[in-house]
Amino acid sequence: MQTPATAAAGAVASRLGSIRTILVPTDFSAPAERALHYAEQLASYCQAKIVLLHAFDADEYVAGVMGPLSEYQARILEEDEATLHAIAKASQARGFRVEVRTGRGRPARQITQAAEECEAGLIVLSTHGRTGWRRFLMGSVAEAVVRHAHCPVLTVHARHESAHVLPVGQGLAAPPLQLRRVLFPTDFSVAAGEAQPWAEELVREAHGTLTLLHVFPAKSHLETPGRGLMTEAVEQVFEGAREHTREQLAAFAKAARERGAPTDSATAHGVAAQAICEQAELTRADLIVIATQGQTGWDRTLLGSTAERVVRLAECPVLVVRRPRL
Repeated sequence: MQTPATAAAGAVASRLGSIRTILVPTDFSAPAERALHYAEQLASYCQAKIVLLHAFDADEYVAGVMGPLSEYQARILEEDEATLHAIAKASQARGFRVEVRTGRGRPARQITQAAEECEAGLIVLSTHGRTGWRRFLMGSVAEAVVRHAHCPVLTVHARHESAHVLPVGQGLAAPPLQLRRVLFPTDFSVAAGEAQPWAEELVREAHGTLTLLHVFPAKSHLETPGRGLMTEAVEQVFEGAREHTREQLAAFAKAARERGAPTDSATAHGVAAQAICEQAELTRADLIVIATQGQTGWDRTLLGSTAERVVRLAECPVLVVRRPRL
């Protein structure tokens, strides 16, 4: 007879196992190469194919061009396609199934559109690319992809030690992933509940440890404008709520352990994104898994969600799991 715990474990196992295609955008930089090695390791686990994408942004090649612009762009595009096929051939030689795609236009749009067209179950990309007068935008490209992609996005950071070139068959406990500790921030929302199984499966398969984290707002955020510090009675109310949250977090950790994922819990205070990144550094996390609601509409101007800020600030890779569209 199937118990709730075994049913939950089965649901967890379906997350990574459902990935059939991993999209890897590349600008041919060293960080993009590291992202490809992460994707290869996950593809080996999932038995998924890799789709390598190079988005040709013509605006990058306008400044300082002498002579006919169209001829210059055509030459650059031809060189880029040759490089893309060479990278794919090297990955295929390591035993992976690889296809190539090219696109023209704004990279973030091209990446999310390609993910939809090839039905990608995961996007893996670097947050930093080549240097140059326009290349500093790579970070904002990653944040835009996190905001708009229909599938989970794994961001690999240039500062993170990477990547060994691995043959097919290496598990998630091996470099470059080597997930000894995974940090999962939760606010107990529906979106967080749908993202947690991803963290649990990664931990189980990598024989690592999961840390559930809840960030309380700083006390200054709870003060009433014009009334100064909280009264002792109000502070007691908030402390009672915080204690209830700690108990809830401990219960979540216990349930995760029963599903086979070694799990502990922690709390922090402050601005969410900053506190998450500080906790990741403190625990030497190899990966942060975080939920996001995602946004629609390319004309929207956003300050950035907690997930986007974590992508920008974290030293380790970040897996952003978007709540499925209804």
